[in-house]
Amino acid sequence: MAQKIWFFPPSFNFLPDGEVSLGSIIPHPSRPTLSLASLDSESHPEIALPKINTFTESDHLHSQNKSTSLTTQTFLKLVSLALQVGNVHASRFTKTTYGSIDLETRAFGSGMSEDTLKAIVGLARVKKHIDGGMFGKRPVYIISGLRIAKDSFQVTSESGSTNSTSAGVSTSTVTGPPPVTGGGNVTSNREQGKNDSYKSAPGVVFAYRLHVIRVKGDGDIEAELFSHRTAFLTGEGEDEDSEEEWEYGEVSKNVLLEDLEIDPDFNEYSMGEEGQESCIAFKHF
Repeated sequence: MAQKIWFFPPSFNFLPDGEVSLGSIIPHPSRPTLSLASLDSESHPEIALPKINTFTESDHLHSQNKSTSLTTQTFLKLVSLALQVGNVHASRFTKTTYGSIDLETRAFGSGMSEDTLKAIVGLARVKKHIDGGMFGKRPVYIISGLRIAKDSFQVTSESGSTNSTSAGVSTSTVTGPPPVTGGGNVTSNREQGKNDSYKSAPGVVFAYRLHVIRVKGDGDIEAELFSHRTAFLTGEGEDEDSEEEWEYGEVSKNVLLEDLEIDPDFNEYSMGEEGQESCIAFKHF
């Protein structure tokens, strides 16, 4: 069974019936608020979406951790010094912890019908995005699941860095026995840290799931396939019909790396028992 992937939103300020809503078609996985189309009953009553399943998951605990460490050693040889050795060690860490949360999960209970998928890729703004790729047709993404915090929850962010430098010097005279030697060590340490904490509003989107709609490729995706007939101009200026095979499937880490024109910058965190789920946090600037 494929691992379920959830995505953290850019912030915990979005309501499920607002900018980040079930059924929104978006151009990029990291931008859930940039909707190409909202497939609700008011905007597009002609497009039938799958039945929505709703259930509650109690006492969720999540955290994000990232650390980096680097040690370098330097050598310097001078006429008056036999050897100078220096060590520089630098490390950083970031950690975000979320308080215990009861989550209401809303998700499509089944896949999309062929008629629904054809209607989606035929929408004017969606089609314009698909046809605007640098290297062929671009995929589009549909928000197929939401995790909603039933109450407010605590968000604590910690970050810090340490830098230490040590230098050892061993000297000797250049000429004439007996040699005269000397040595010394200098150590410098520096630490910095930051801690922020706040409570979210109740009822906000905690995470979202995505499915992708894309031209069938060789990528790793558990997909439903459908055909879509489009018109294009030939060199003679005549319209011809071309049938393309499309696929619809859940977004995974591999899908992100295969489909995006620019490599995404994100961290992935395992969740649940035996890593059955993972959550992706994009870096937003």
